[in-house]
Amino acid sequence: MARTTPSKSRPPDPLADTQRIFDALRRIVRDLRSGATRGLGTARLFVLQQIAAHAPIGVVDLATLTHTTPATVSGVVHHLVTDGLAQVAPDPDDRRRRLLSPTPQGRAALRRVAPAPQRRLSAAIETLSATERRTLARLLDKVAGPGAAPLFFEDR
Repeated sequence: MARTTPSKSRPPDPLADTQRIFDALRRIVRDLRSGATRGLGTARLFVLQQIAAHAPIGVVDLATLTHTTPATVSGVVHHLVTDGLAQVAPDPDDRRRRLLSPTPQGRAALRRVAPAPQRRLSAAIETLSATERRTLARLLDKVAGPGAAPLFFEDR
């Protein structure tokens, strides 16, 4: 019996596609969980890195940089301030606004750890075209369902 070669235009295999999706999501989750945070936790590390890179910075701007809401990032900031890793000062131009910056202890902690996995994921997403990002966001929203998510693996 003659062997047939598979057609290059095979019909899509939904099980193989689903497996690829799960594999990709597992790699992302593994990366998000594996950050060498030295006790900081990935959410605190990511927020502290953003504070250090953009200090002095307000909570609203920090929320934008961390792709989350001001309420969510405020909870993480509270822990950083309580732990002595970040400090809050009044904005000299607007007394209602508070500005965040890392403390010397916070900068020292950042020197001891690897970059936050969220930073790597964010950089990878930025390599996508605008159309690809919108498509990815739409499809992930569809799969994940409604509701705002906290920072990846936020410490509670």
